[in-house]
Amino acid sequence: MQSSGPRQGTAEERRAVRVSPSGLVSKTAKIFAEQKGSPVIDCYVIDLSPGGACLELARDAEIPQRFVLLHGGVRKKGRLAWRKGYRFAMVF
Repeated sequence: MQSSGPRQGTAEERRAVRVSPSGLVSKTAKIFAEQKGSPVIDCYVIDLSPGGACLELARDAEIPQRFVLLHGGVRKKGRLAWRKGYRFAMVF
């Protein structure tokens, strides 16, 4: 029986390699909406790529459609790609 190709969401279909933070790279990050006074939401970095990130909430919170990720002193603007429970992804 032959496979019809890689399944959706597999590493073979991704445009860029994802890297999990390790060593001295912080696994924690913060996200916030671009509007002043918006709440800061703590999260954990599951993996990063040049085009986005997979993140996990430290506690339940409402994720805005567009937000800024602050990780290791670097700010990245992006949008919510998907969310399942506490885990979500953003596209830069």
